[in-house]
Amino acid sequence: MAESKMAIWAHRGLSMDYPENTLLAFKKAAELEGIAGIELDIQFTADKEIVVFHDETAGRVLAAEANIAECSLKELQSLSFKNSEAFTSEEQKLIYVPTLSEVLELMEPYCRDNGQRINIELKTANVRYEGIEKAAYELVKDKGMLDCVLWSSFLPESMAIIKKMDPGAETGMLAPHMSESLERGALVSADAYHVALELLYEVTAAEADSYKADGLIIRGWNVSEPLFGSGRILIDHDYRDYSVYGVTDLITNRADHYLAAGR
Repeated sequence: MAESKMAIWAHRGLSMDYPENTLLAFKKAAELEGIAGIELDIQFTADKEIVVFHDETAGRVLAAEANIAECSLKELQSLSFKNSEAFTSEEQKLIYVPTLSEVLELMEPYCRDNGQRINIELKTANVRYEGIEKAAYELVKDKGMLDCVLWSSFLPESMAIIKKMDPGAETGMLAPHMSESLERGALVSADAYHVALELLYEVTAAEADSYKADGLIIRGWNVSEPLFGSGRILIDHDYRDYSVYGVTDLITNRADHYLAAGR
């Protein structure tokens, strides 16, 4: 397969080796030389705090069963992460459910000094957190970090809301299939397409050539890489090979591996 230099993003931080979406995982990722940035997920708590967490329920990652939308920030931050006992006491101080504000504060010097960016995924497709787009946008604006952020979601409405507030904001339309991402993205003037790598086999050579000719930004994510504590076996596949399908950026749980390997 043809080789290409891809931009490397840390999916939920350096999430194969550290608890996902924690300040520790983001700090370890941000310290990597050459990284494009981090990807994270946001939801509302019951008291309308914006927290960084992927699942709509807590049980896979935290030592409790609860719906994120039904927990207060204090309740969420009191819950411990599973399998975190092996980390040092200093590292454990960074292993909790952070607010978006805390992540922005952590990342600001890396964004300013190293040009890193933050991909904020709005988790609005399954639970419709009304108003989270405006709340998140205003928070980023207040921090003076709009130029450091790009937005993504599986829900076209969320992308449309961001674009209405700020036509210059960069958005990425999330969808498993490239055809879905293109179709939804066209409805909301998306700037990039975020798709599942494993489903790109559906893309023909002619389509891939067209994507490249048009200069599309295609960020690929996968479900095969293990997350910290998942017990999943690593399939050691080089996802940069998907550049033949027009993929320009790789959102990976093991950004350190790809940055060390170079290419």
